[in-house]
Amino acid sequence: GGGLTNAPKIGHGFGDILDCQYLRGYTEPVLLLLHSNPNRLGGRAWSGRLATPSNAGGTRHPLTLTAISISVTQRRSVVLWSLCDAMPADSTKLIAHPVDGVLVVGANEIIYADGGGRMRCGVASNGFARATCPASLVSPKVDKAAAASTASTASSASSEAIVTANPSPLPLLSFALDGCRISFVSDDVAALCSRDGTVYSLEIHRGVGYSAGSGRVAQSLSLSPMNCRLGGIGMVSSLSALPLATFGGKGLGNSSFDDLATKMGGIG
Repeated sequence: GGGLTNAPKIGHGFGDILDCQYLRGYTEPVLLLLHSNPNRLGGRAWSGRLATPSNAGGTRHPLTLTAISISVTQRRSVVLWSLCDAMPADSTKLIAHPVDGVLVVGANEIIYADGGGRMRCGVASNGFARATCPASLVSPKVDKAAAASTASTASSASSEAIVTANPSPLPLLSFALDGCRISFVSDDVAALCSRDGTVYSLEIHRGVGYSAGSGRVAQSLSLSPMNCRLGGIGMVSSLSALPLATFGGKGLGNSSFDDLATKMGGIG
């Protein structure tokens, strides 16, 4: 059975907490927090103040990702690692990876960080990613590729950048991720449904010969359109991928799409 206990408060100096998830792959519970830096003014990001300088109350501050190990028996917590001021200002939610790490989802990009606190790769869903990402995540070359022209330009993006344009030969993207829903189908393939019901395949590419637990690091993220849409009425509120079928829950009821499971099997 479960119940509420008078557990001690976890206080490690957080600002506004935007989301939290428990990470997998640890021997003890590890809580991951997406939060703002309490030492910066302005609070969490708000689109109406993104253009305002930080010293005048603007909120285009990078966010922080902090992993905390919680010992229930000893009633204490310890910070394992923290990526201070490293996450995009528009980040809103965390999606725990089935095996290791987490997806950090913003309005303009998705970033994959492993369980050790290292940002491995990311993909921009539109050209505004550079406006909300720290400069260290998106290089000028990545911005040009995401904003313009050809897939060959995208493939020549700097290898030092974490957030890149959709890799060639996949199409360049131009849609917002706010309101999207993500559900993992396998270790490195997830179904992503935008708020208008359009379905994408989100893949983590690790290189040839990868298997769960092999230690091969993630190299890139990609978003592939699946030419599938969940209805035309209402906003998708939830998405769950099951072994034999995939269901999308909408504000106006539930609707299943049987052919998506078959397509997912071909992608994985």
